[in-house]
Amino acid sequence: MAEILITDPFINESCGKSYSSGVGRKTTLELLRKHNLSPNTHPRVVDLCAGEGSWAKILIERGWDPNHIVCIDRRRPENPPPEGVKWEYWDLRALATSLRNRTPLPKEVAVYRRSFDLAVMTYGLGSREGRPLFKFFVKPQGQSIIFPYY
Repeated sequence: MAEILITDPFINESCGKSYSSGVGRKTTLELLRKHNLSPNTHPRVVDLCAGEGSWAKILIERGWDPNHIVCIDRRRPENPPPEGVKWEYWDLRALATSLRNRTPLPKEVAVYRRSFDLAVMTYGLGSREGRPLFKFFVKPQGQSIIFPYY
């Protein structure tokens, strides 16, 4: 699994801003282009710490099938999520701990093991929690994008 770790301080200035507009949206589109990420190369996507589903919205605009996108967050979004996108409401910190401790997982979680081509996580968790999640969710030949939390 290839990991794209975003460490550019300019990009990280957008922390907390919506990814549907402004620097965050521009940065997201640039990442997709720069790393050749497309619905053809990475059709199945999981958005960890999805928040309001901004990544999903941008991916759908860029041609991804909403039925191939899963957003996971512990809270429900304030606005309706994009139609067709599957939402799971899990505590990802607890899941990361379970993965590190090799605790048996519930079936509804285990079904997602290595089923995605791309995982994205923006500011939700640090890399310590993120890496076990990426290893769990992403196919060995897949990619992950981490915007670290500062």
